[in-house]
Amino acid sequence: DGASLGIAMLRRTACAFAALGAPARASGACPSIAARQLAPLTQRRGNATDALAEELVSACDELLAADKRVNWVFLGAPGVGKGTYATRISKLMQIPHISAGDLVRDEIKRGSALGAEMEAITSKGQLLPDAMILDILKARVERGAEKGERGFLLDGFPRTVPQAEALSTFATVTQVMNLGLREEILIEKCCARRICSECGKNFNVADINYPGDPPIVMPP
Repeated sequence: DGASLGIAMLRRTACAFAALGAPARASGACPSIAARQLAPLTQRRGNATDALAEELVSACDELLAADKRVNWVFLGAPGVGKGTYATRISKLMQIPHISAGDLVRDEIKRGSALGAEMEAITSKGQLLPDAMILDILKARVERGAEKGERGFLLDGFPRTVPQAEALSTFATVTQVMNLGLREEILIEKCCARRICSECGKNFNVADINYPGDPPIVMPP
């Protein structure tokens, strides 16, 4: 059916993006700074990748035409690329990408009473209670529905069975993508995470090139 086709296209597109890798940029620079350091580069995608992207968008359109929402969740270990793939596919399908971590950071930045409480907890290195995350996530999903958003691509949540059960009380998840990657690559990627001192954005300096069939190539 349409849903099965959609997840099949998602799996194939994720593999294509992983094989393709990210656009080249100056070593040690975050994307915004690299844009000023390098001449404009055209990201090259092969015909196969373009075809996969078109199939994914087509499958998404079929679901929406059948009056179904595209509510997908991206799961996986830290560093596996949940946010990266969700962001790229979000642009293809015109479905908003919702990051639980970004919601928390935005709430803290807003200076709300809830944000202040969150900051007090996270500054001690403690995990936020599920209820806090669920409150801001539910509010974001409901705002999206009111604005007519076609669904969401959620990453960073849920992480536990109770969280998944709580999510199901206010959102119907239609597909789940569980991303996997070899442990040594995950460790290398996590150790190579950086934060730009100028713009505050996250970036990664890992240069992954592992032989195999297929090889795993993930430039900085």
